[in-house]
Amino acid sequence: MTRPTAKQALLDSSQKNFNQLVTIINQMTPEQATTPFQFDGRDRNVRDVLIHLYE
Repeated sequence: MTRPTAKQALLDSSQKNFNQLVTIINQMTPEQATTPFQFDGRDRNVRDVLIHLYE
């Protein structure tokens, strides 16, 4: 897949990827969303990953 080069294509791609992320998160149970990941690192759960992406 090529990267979008036009503004509208970039916006469409961003919206599509955001919708995919939200769909995955909405399919998780509250327990899955708050359970710490099995590895050590900065991002220990879904909330940490989302905050990292936001920042």
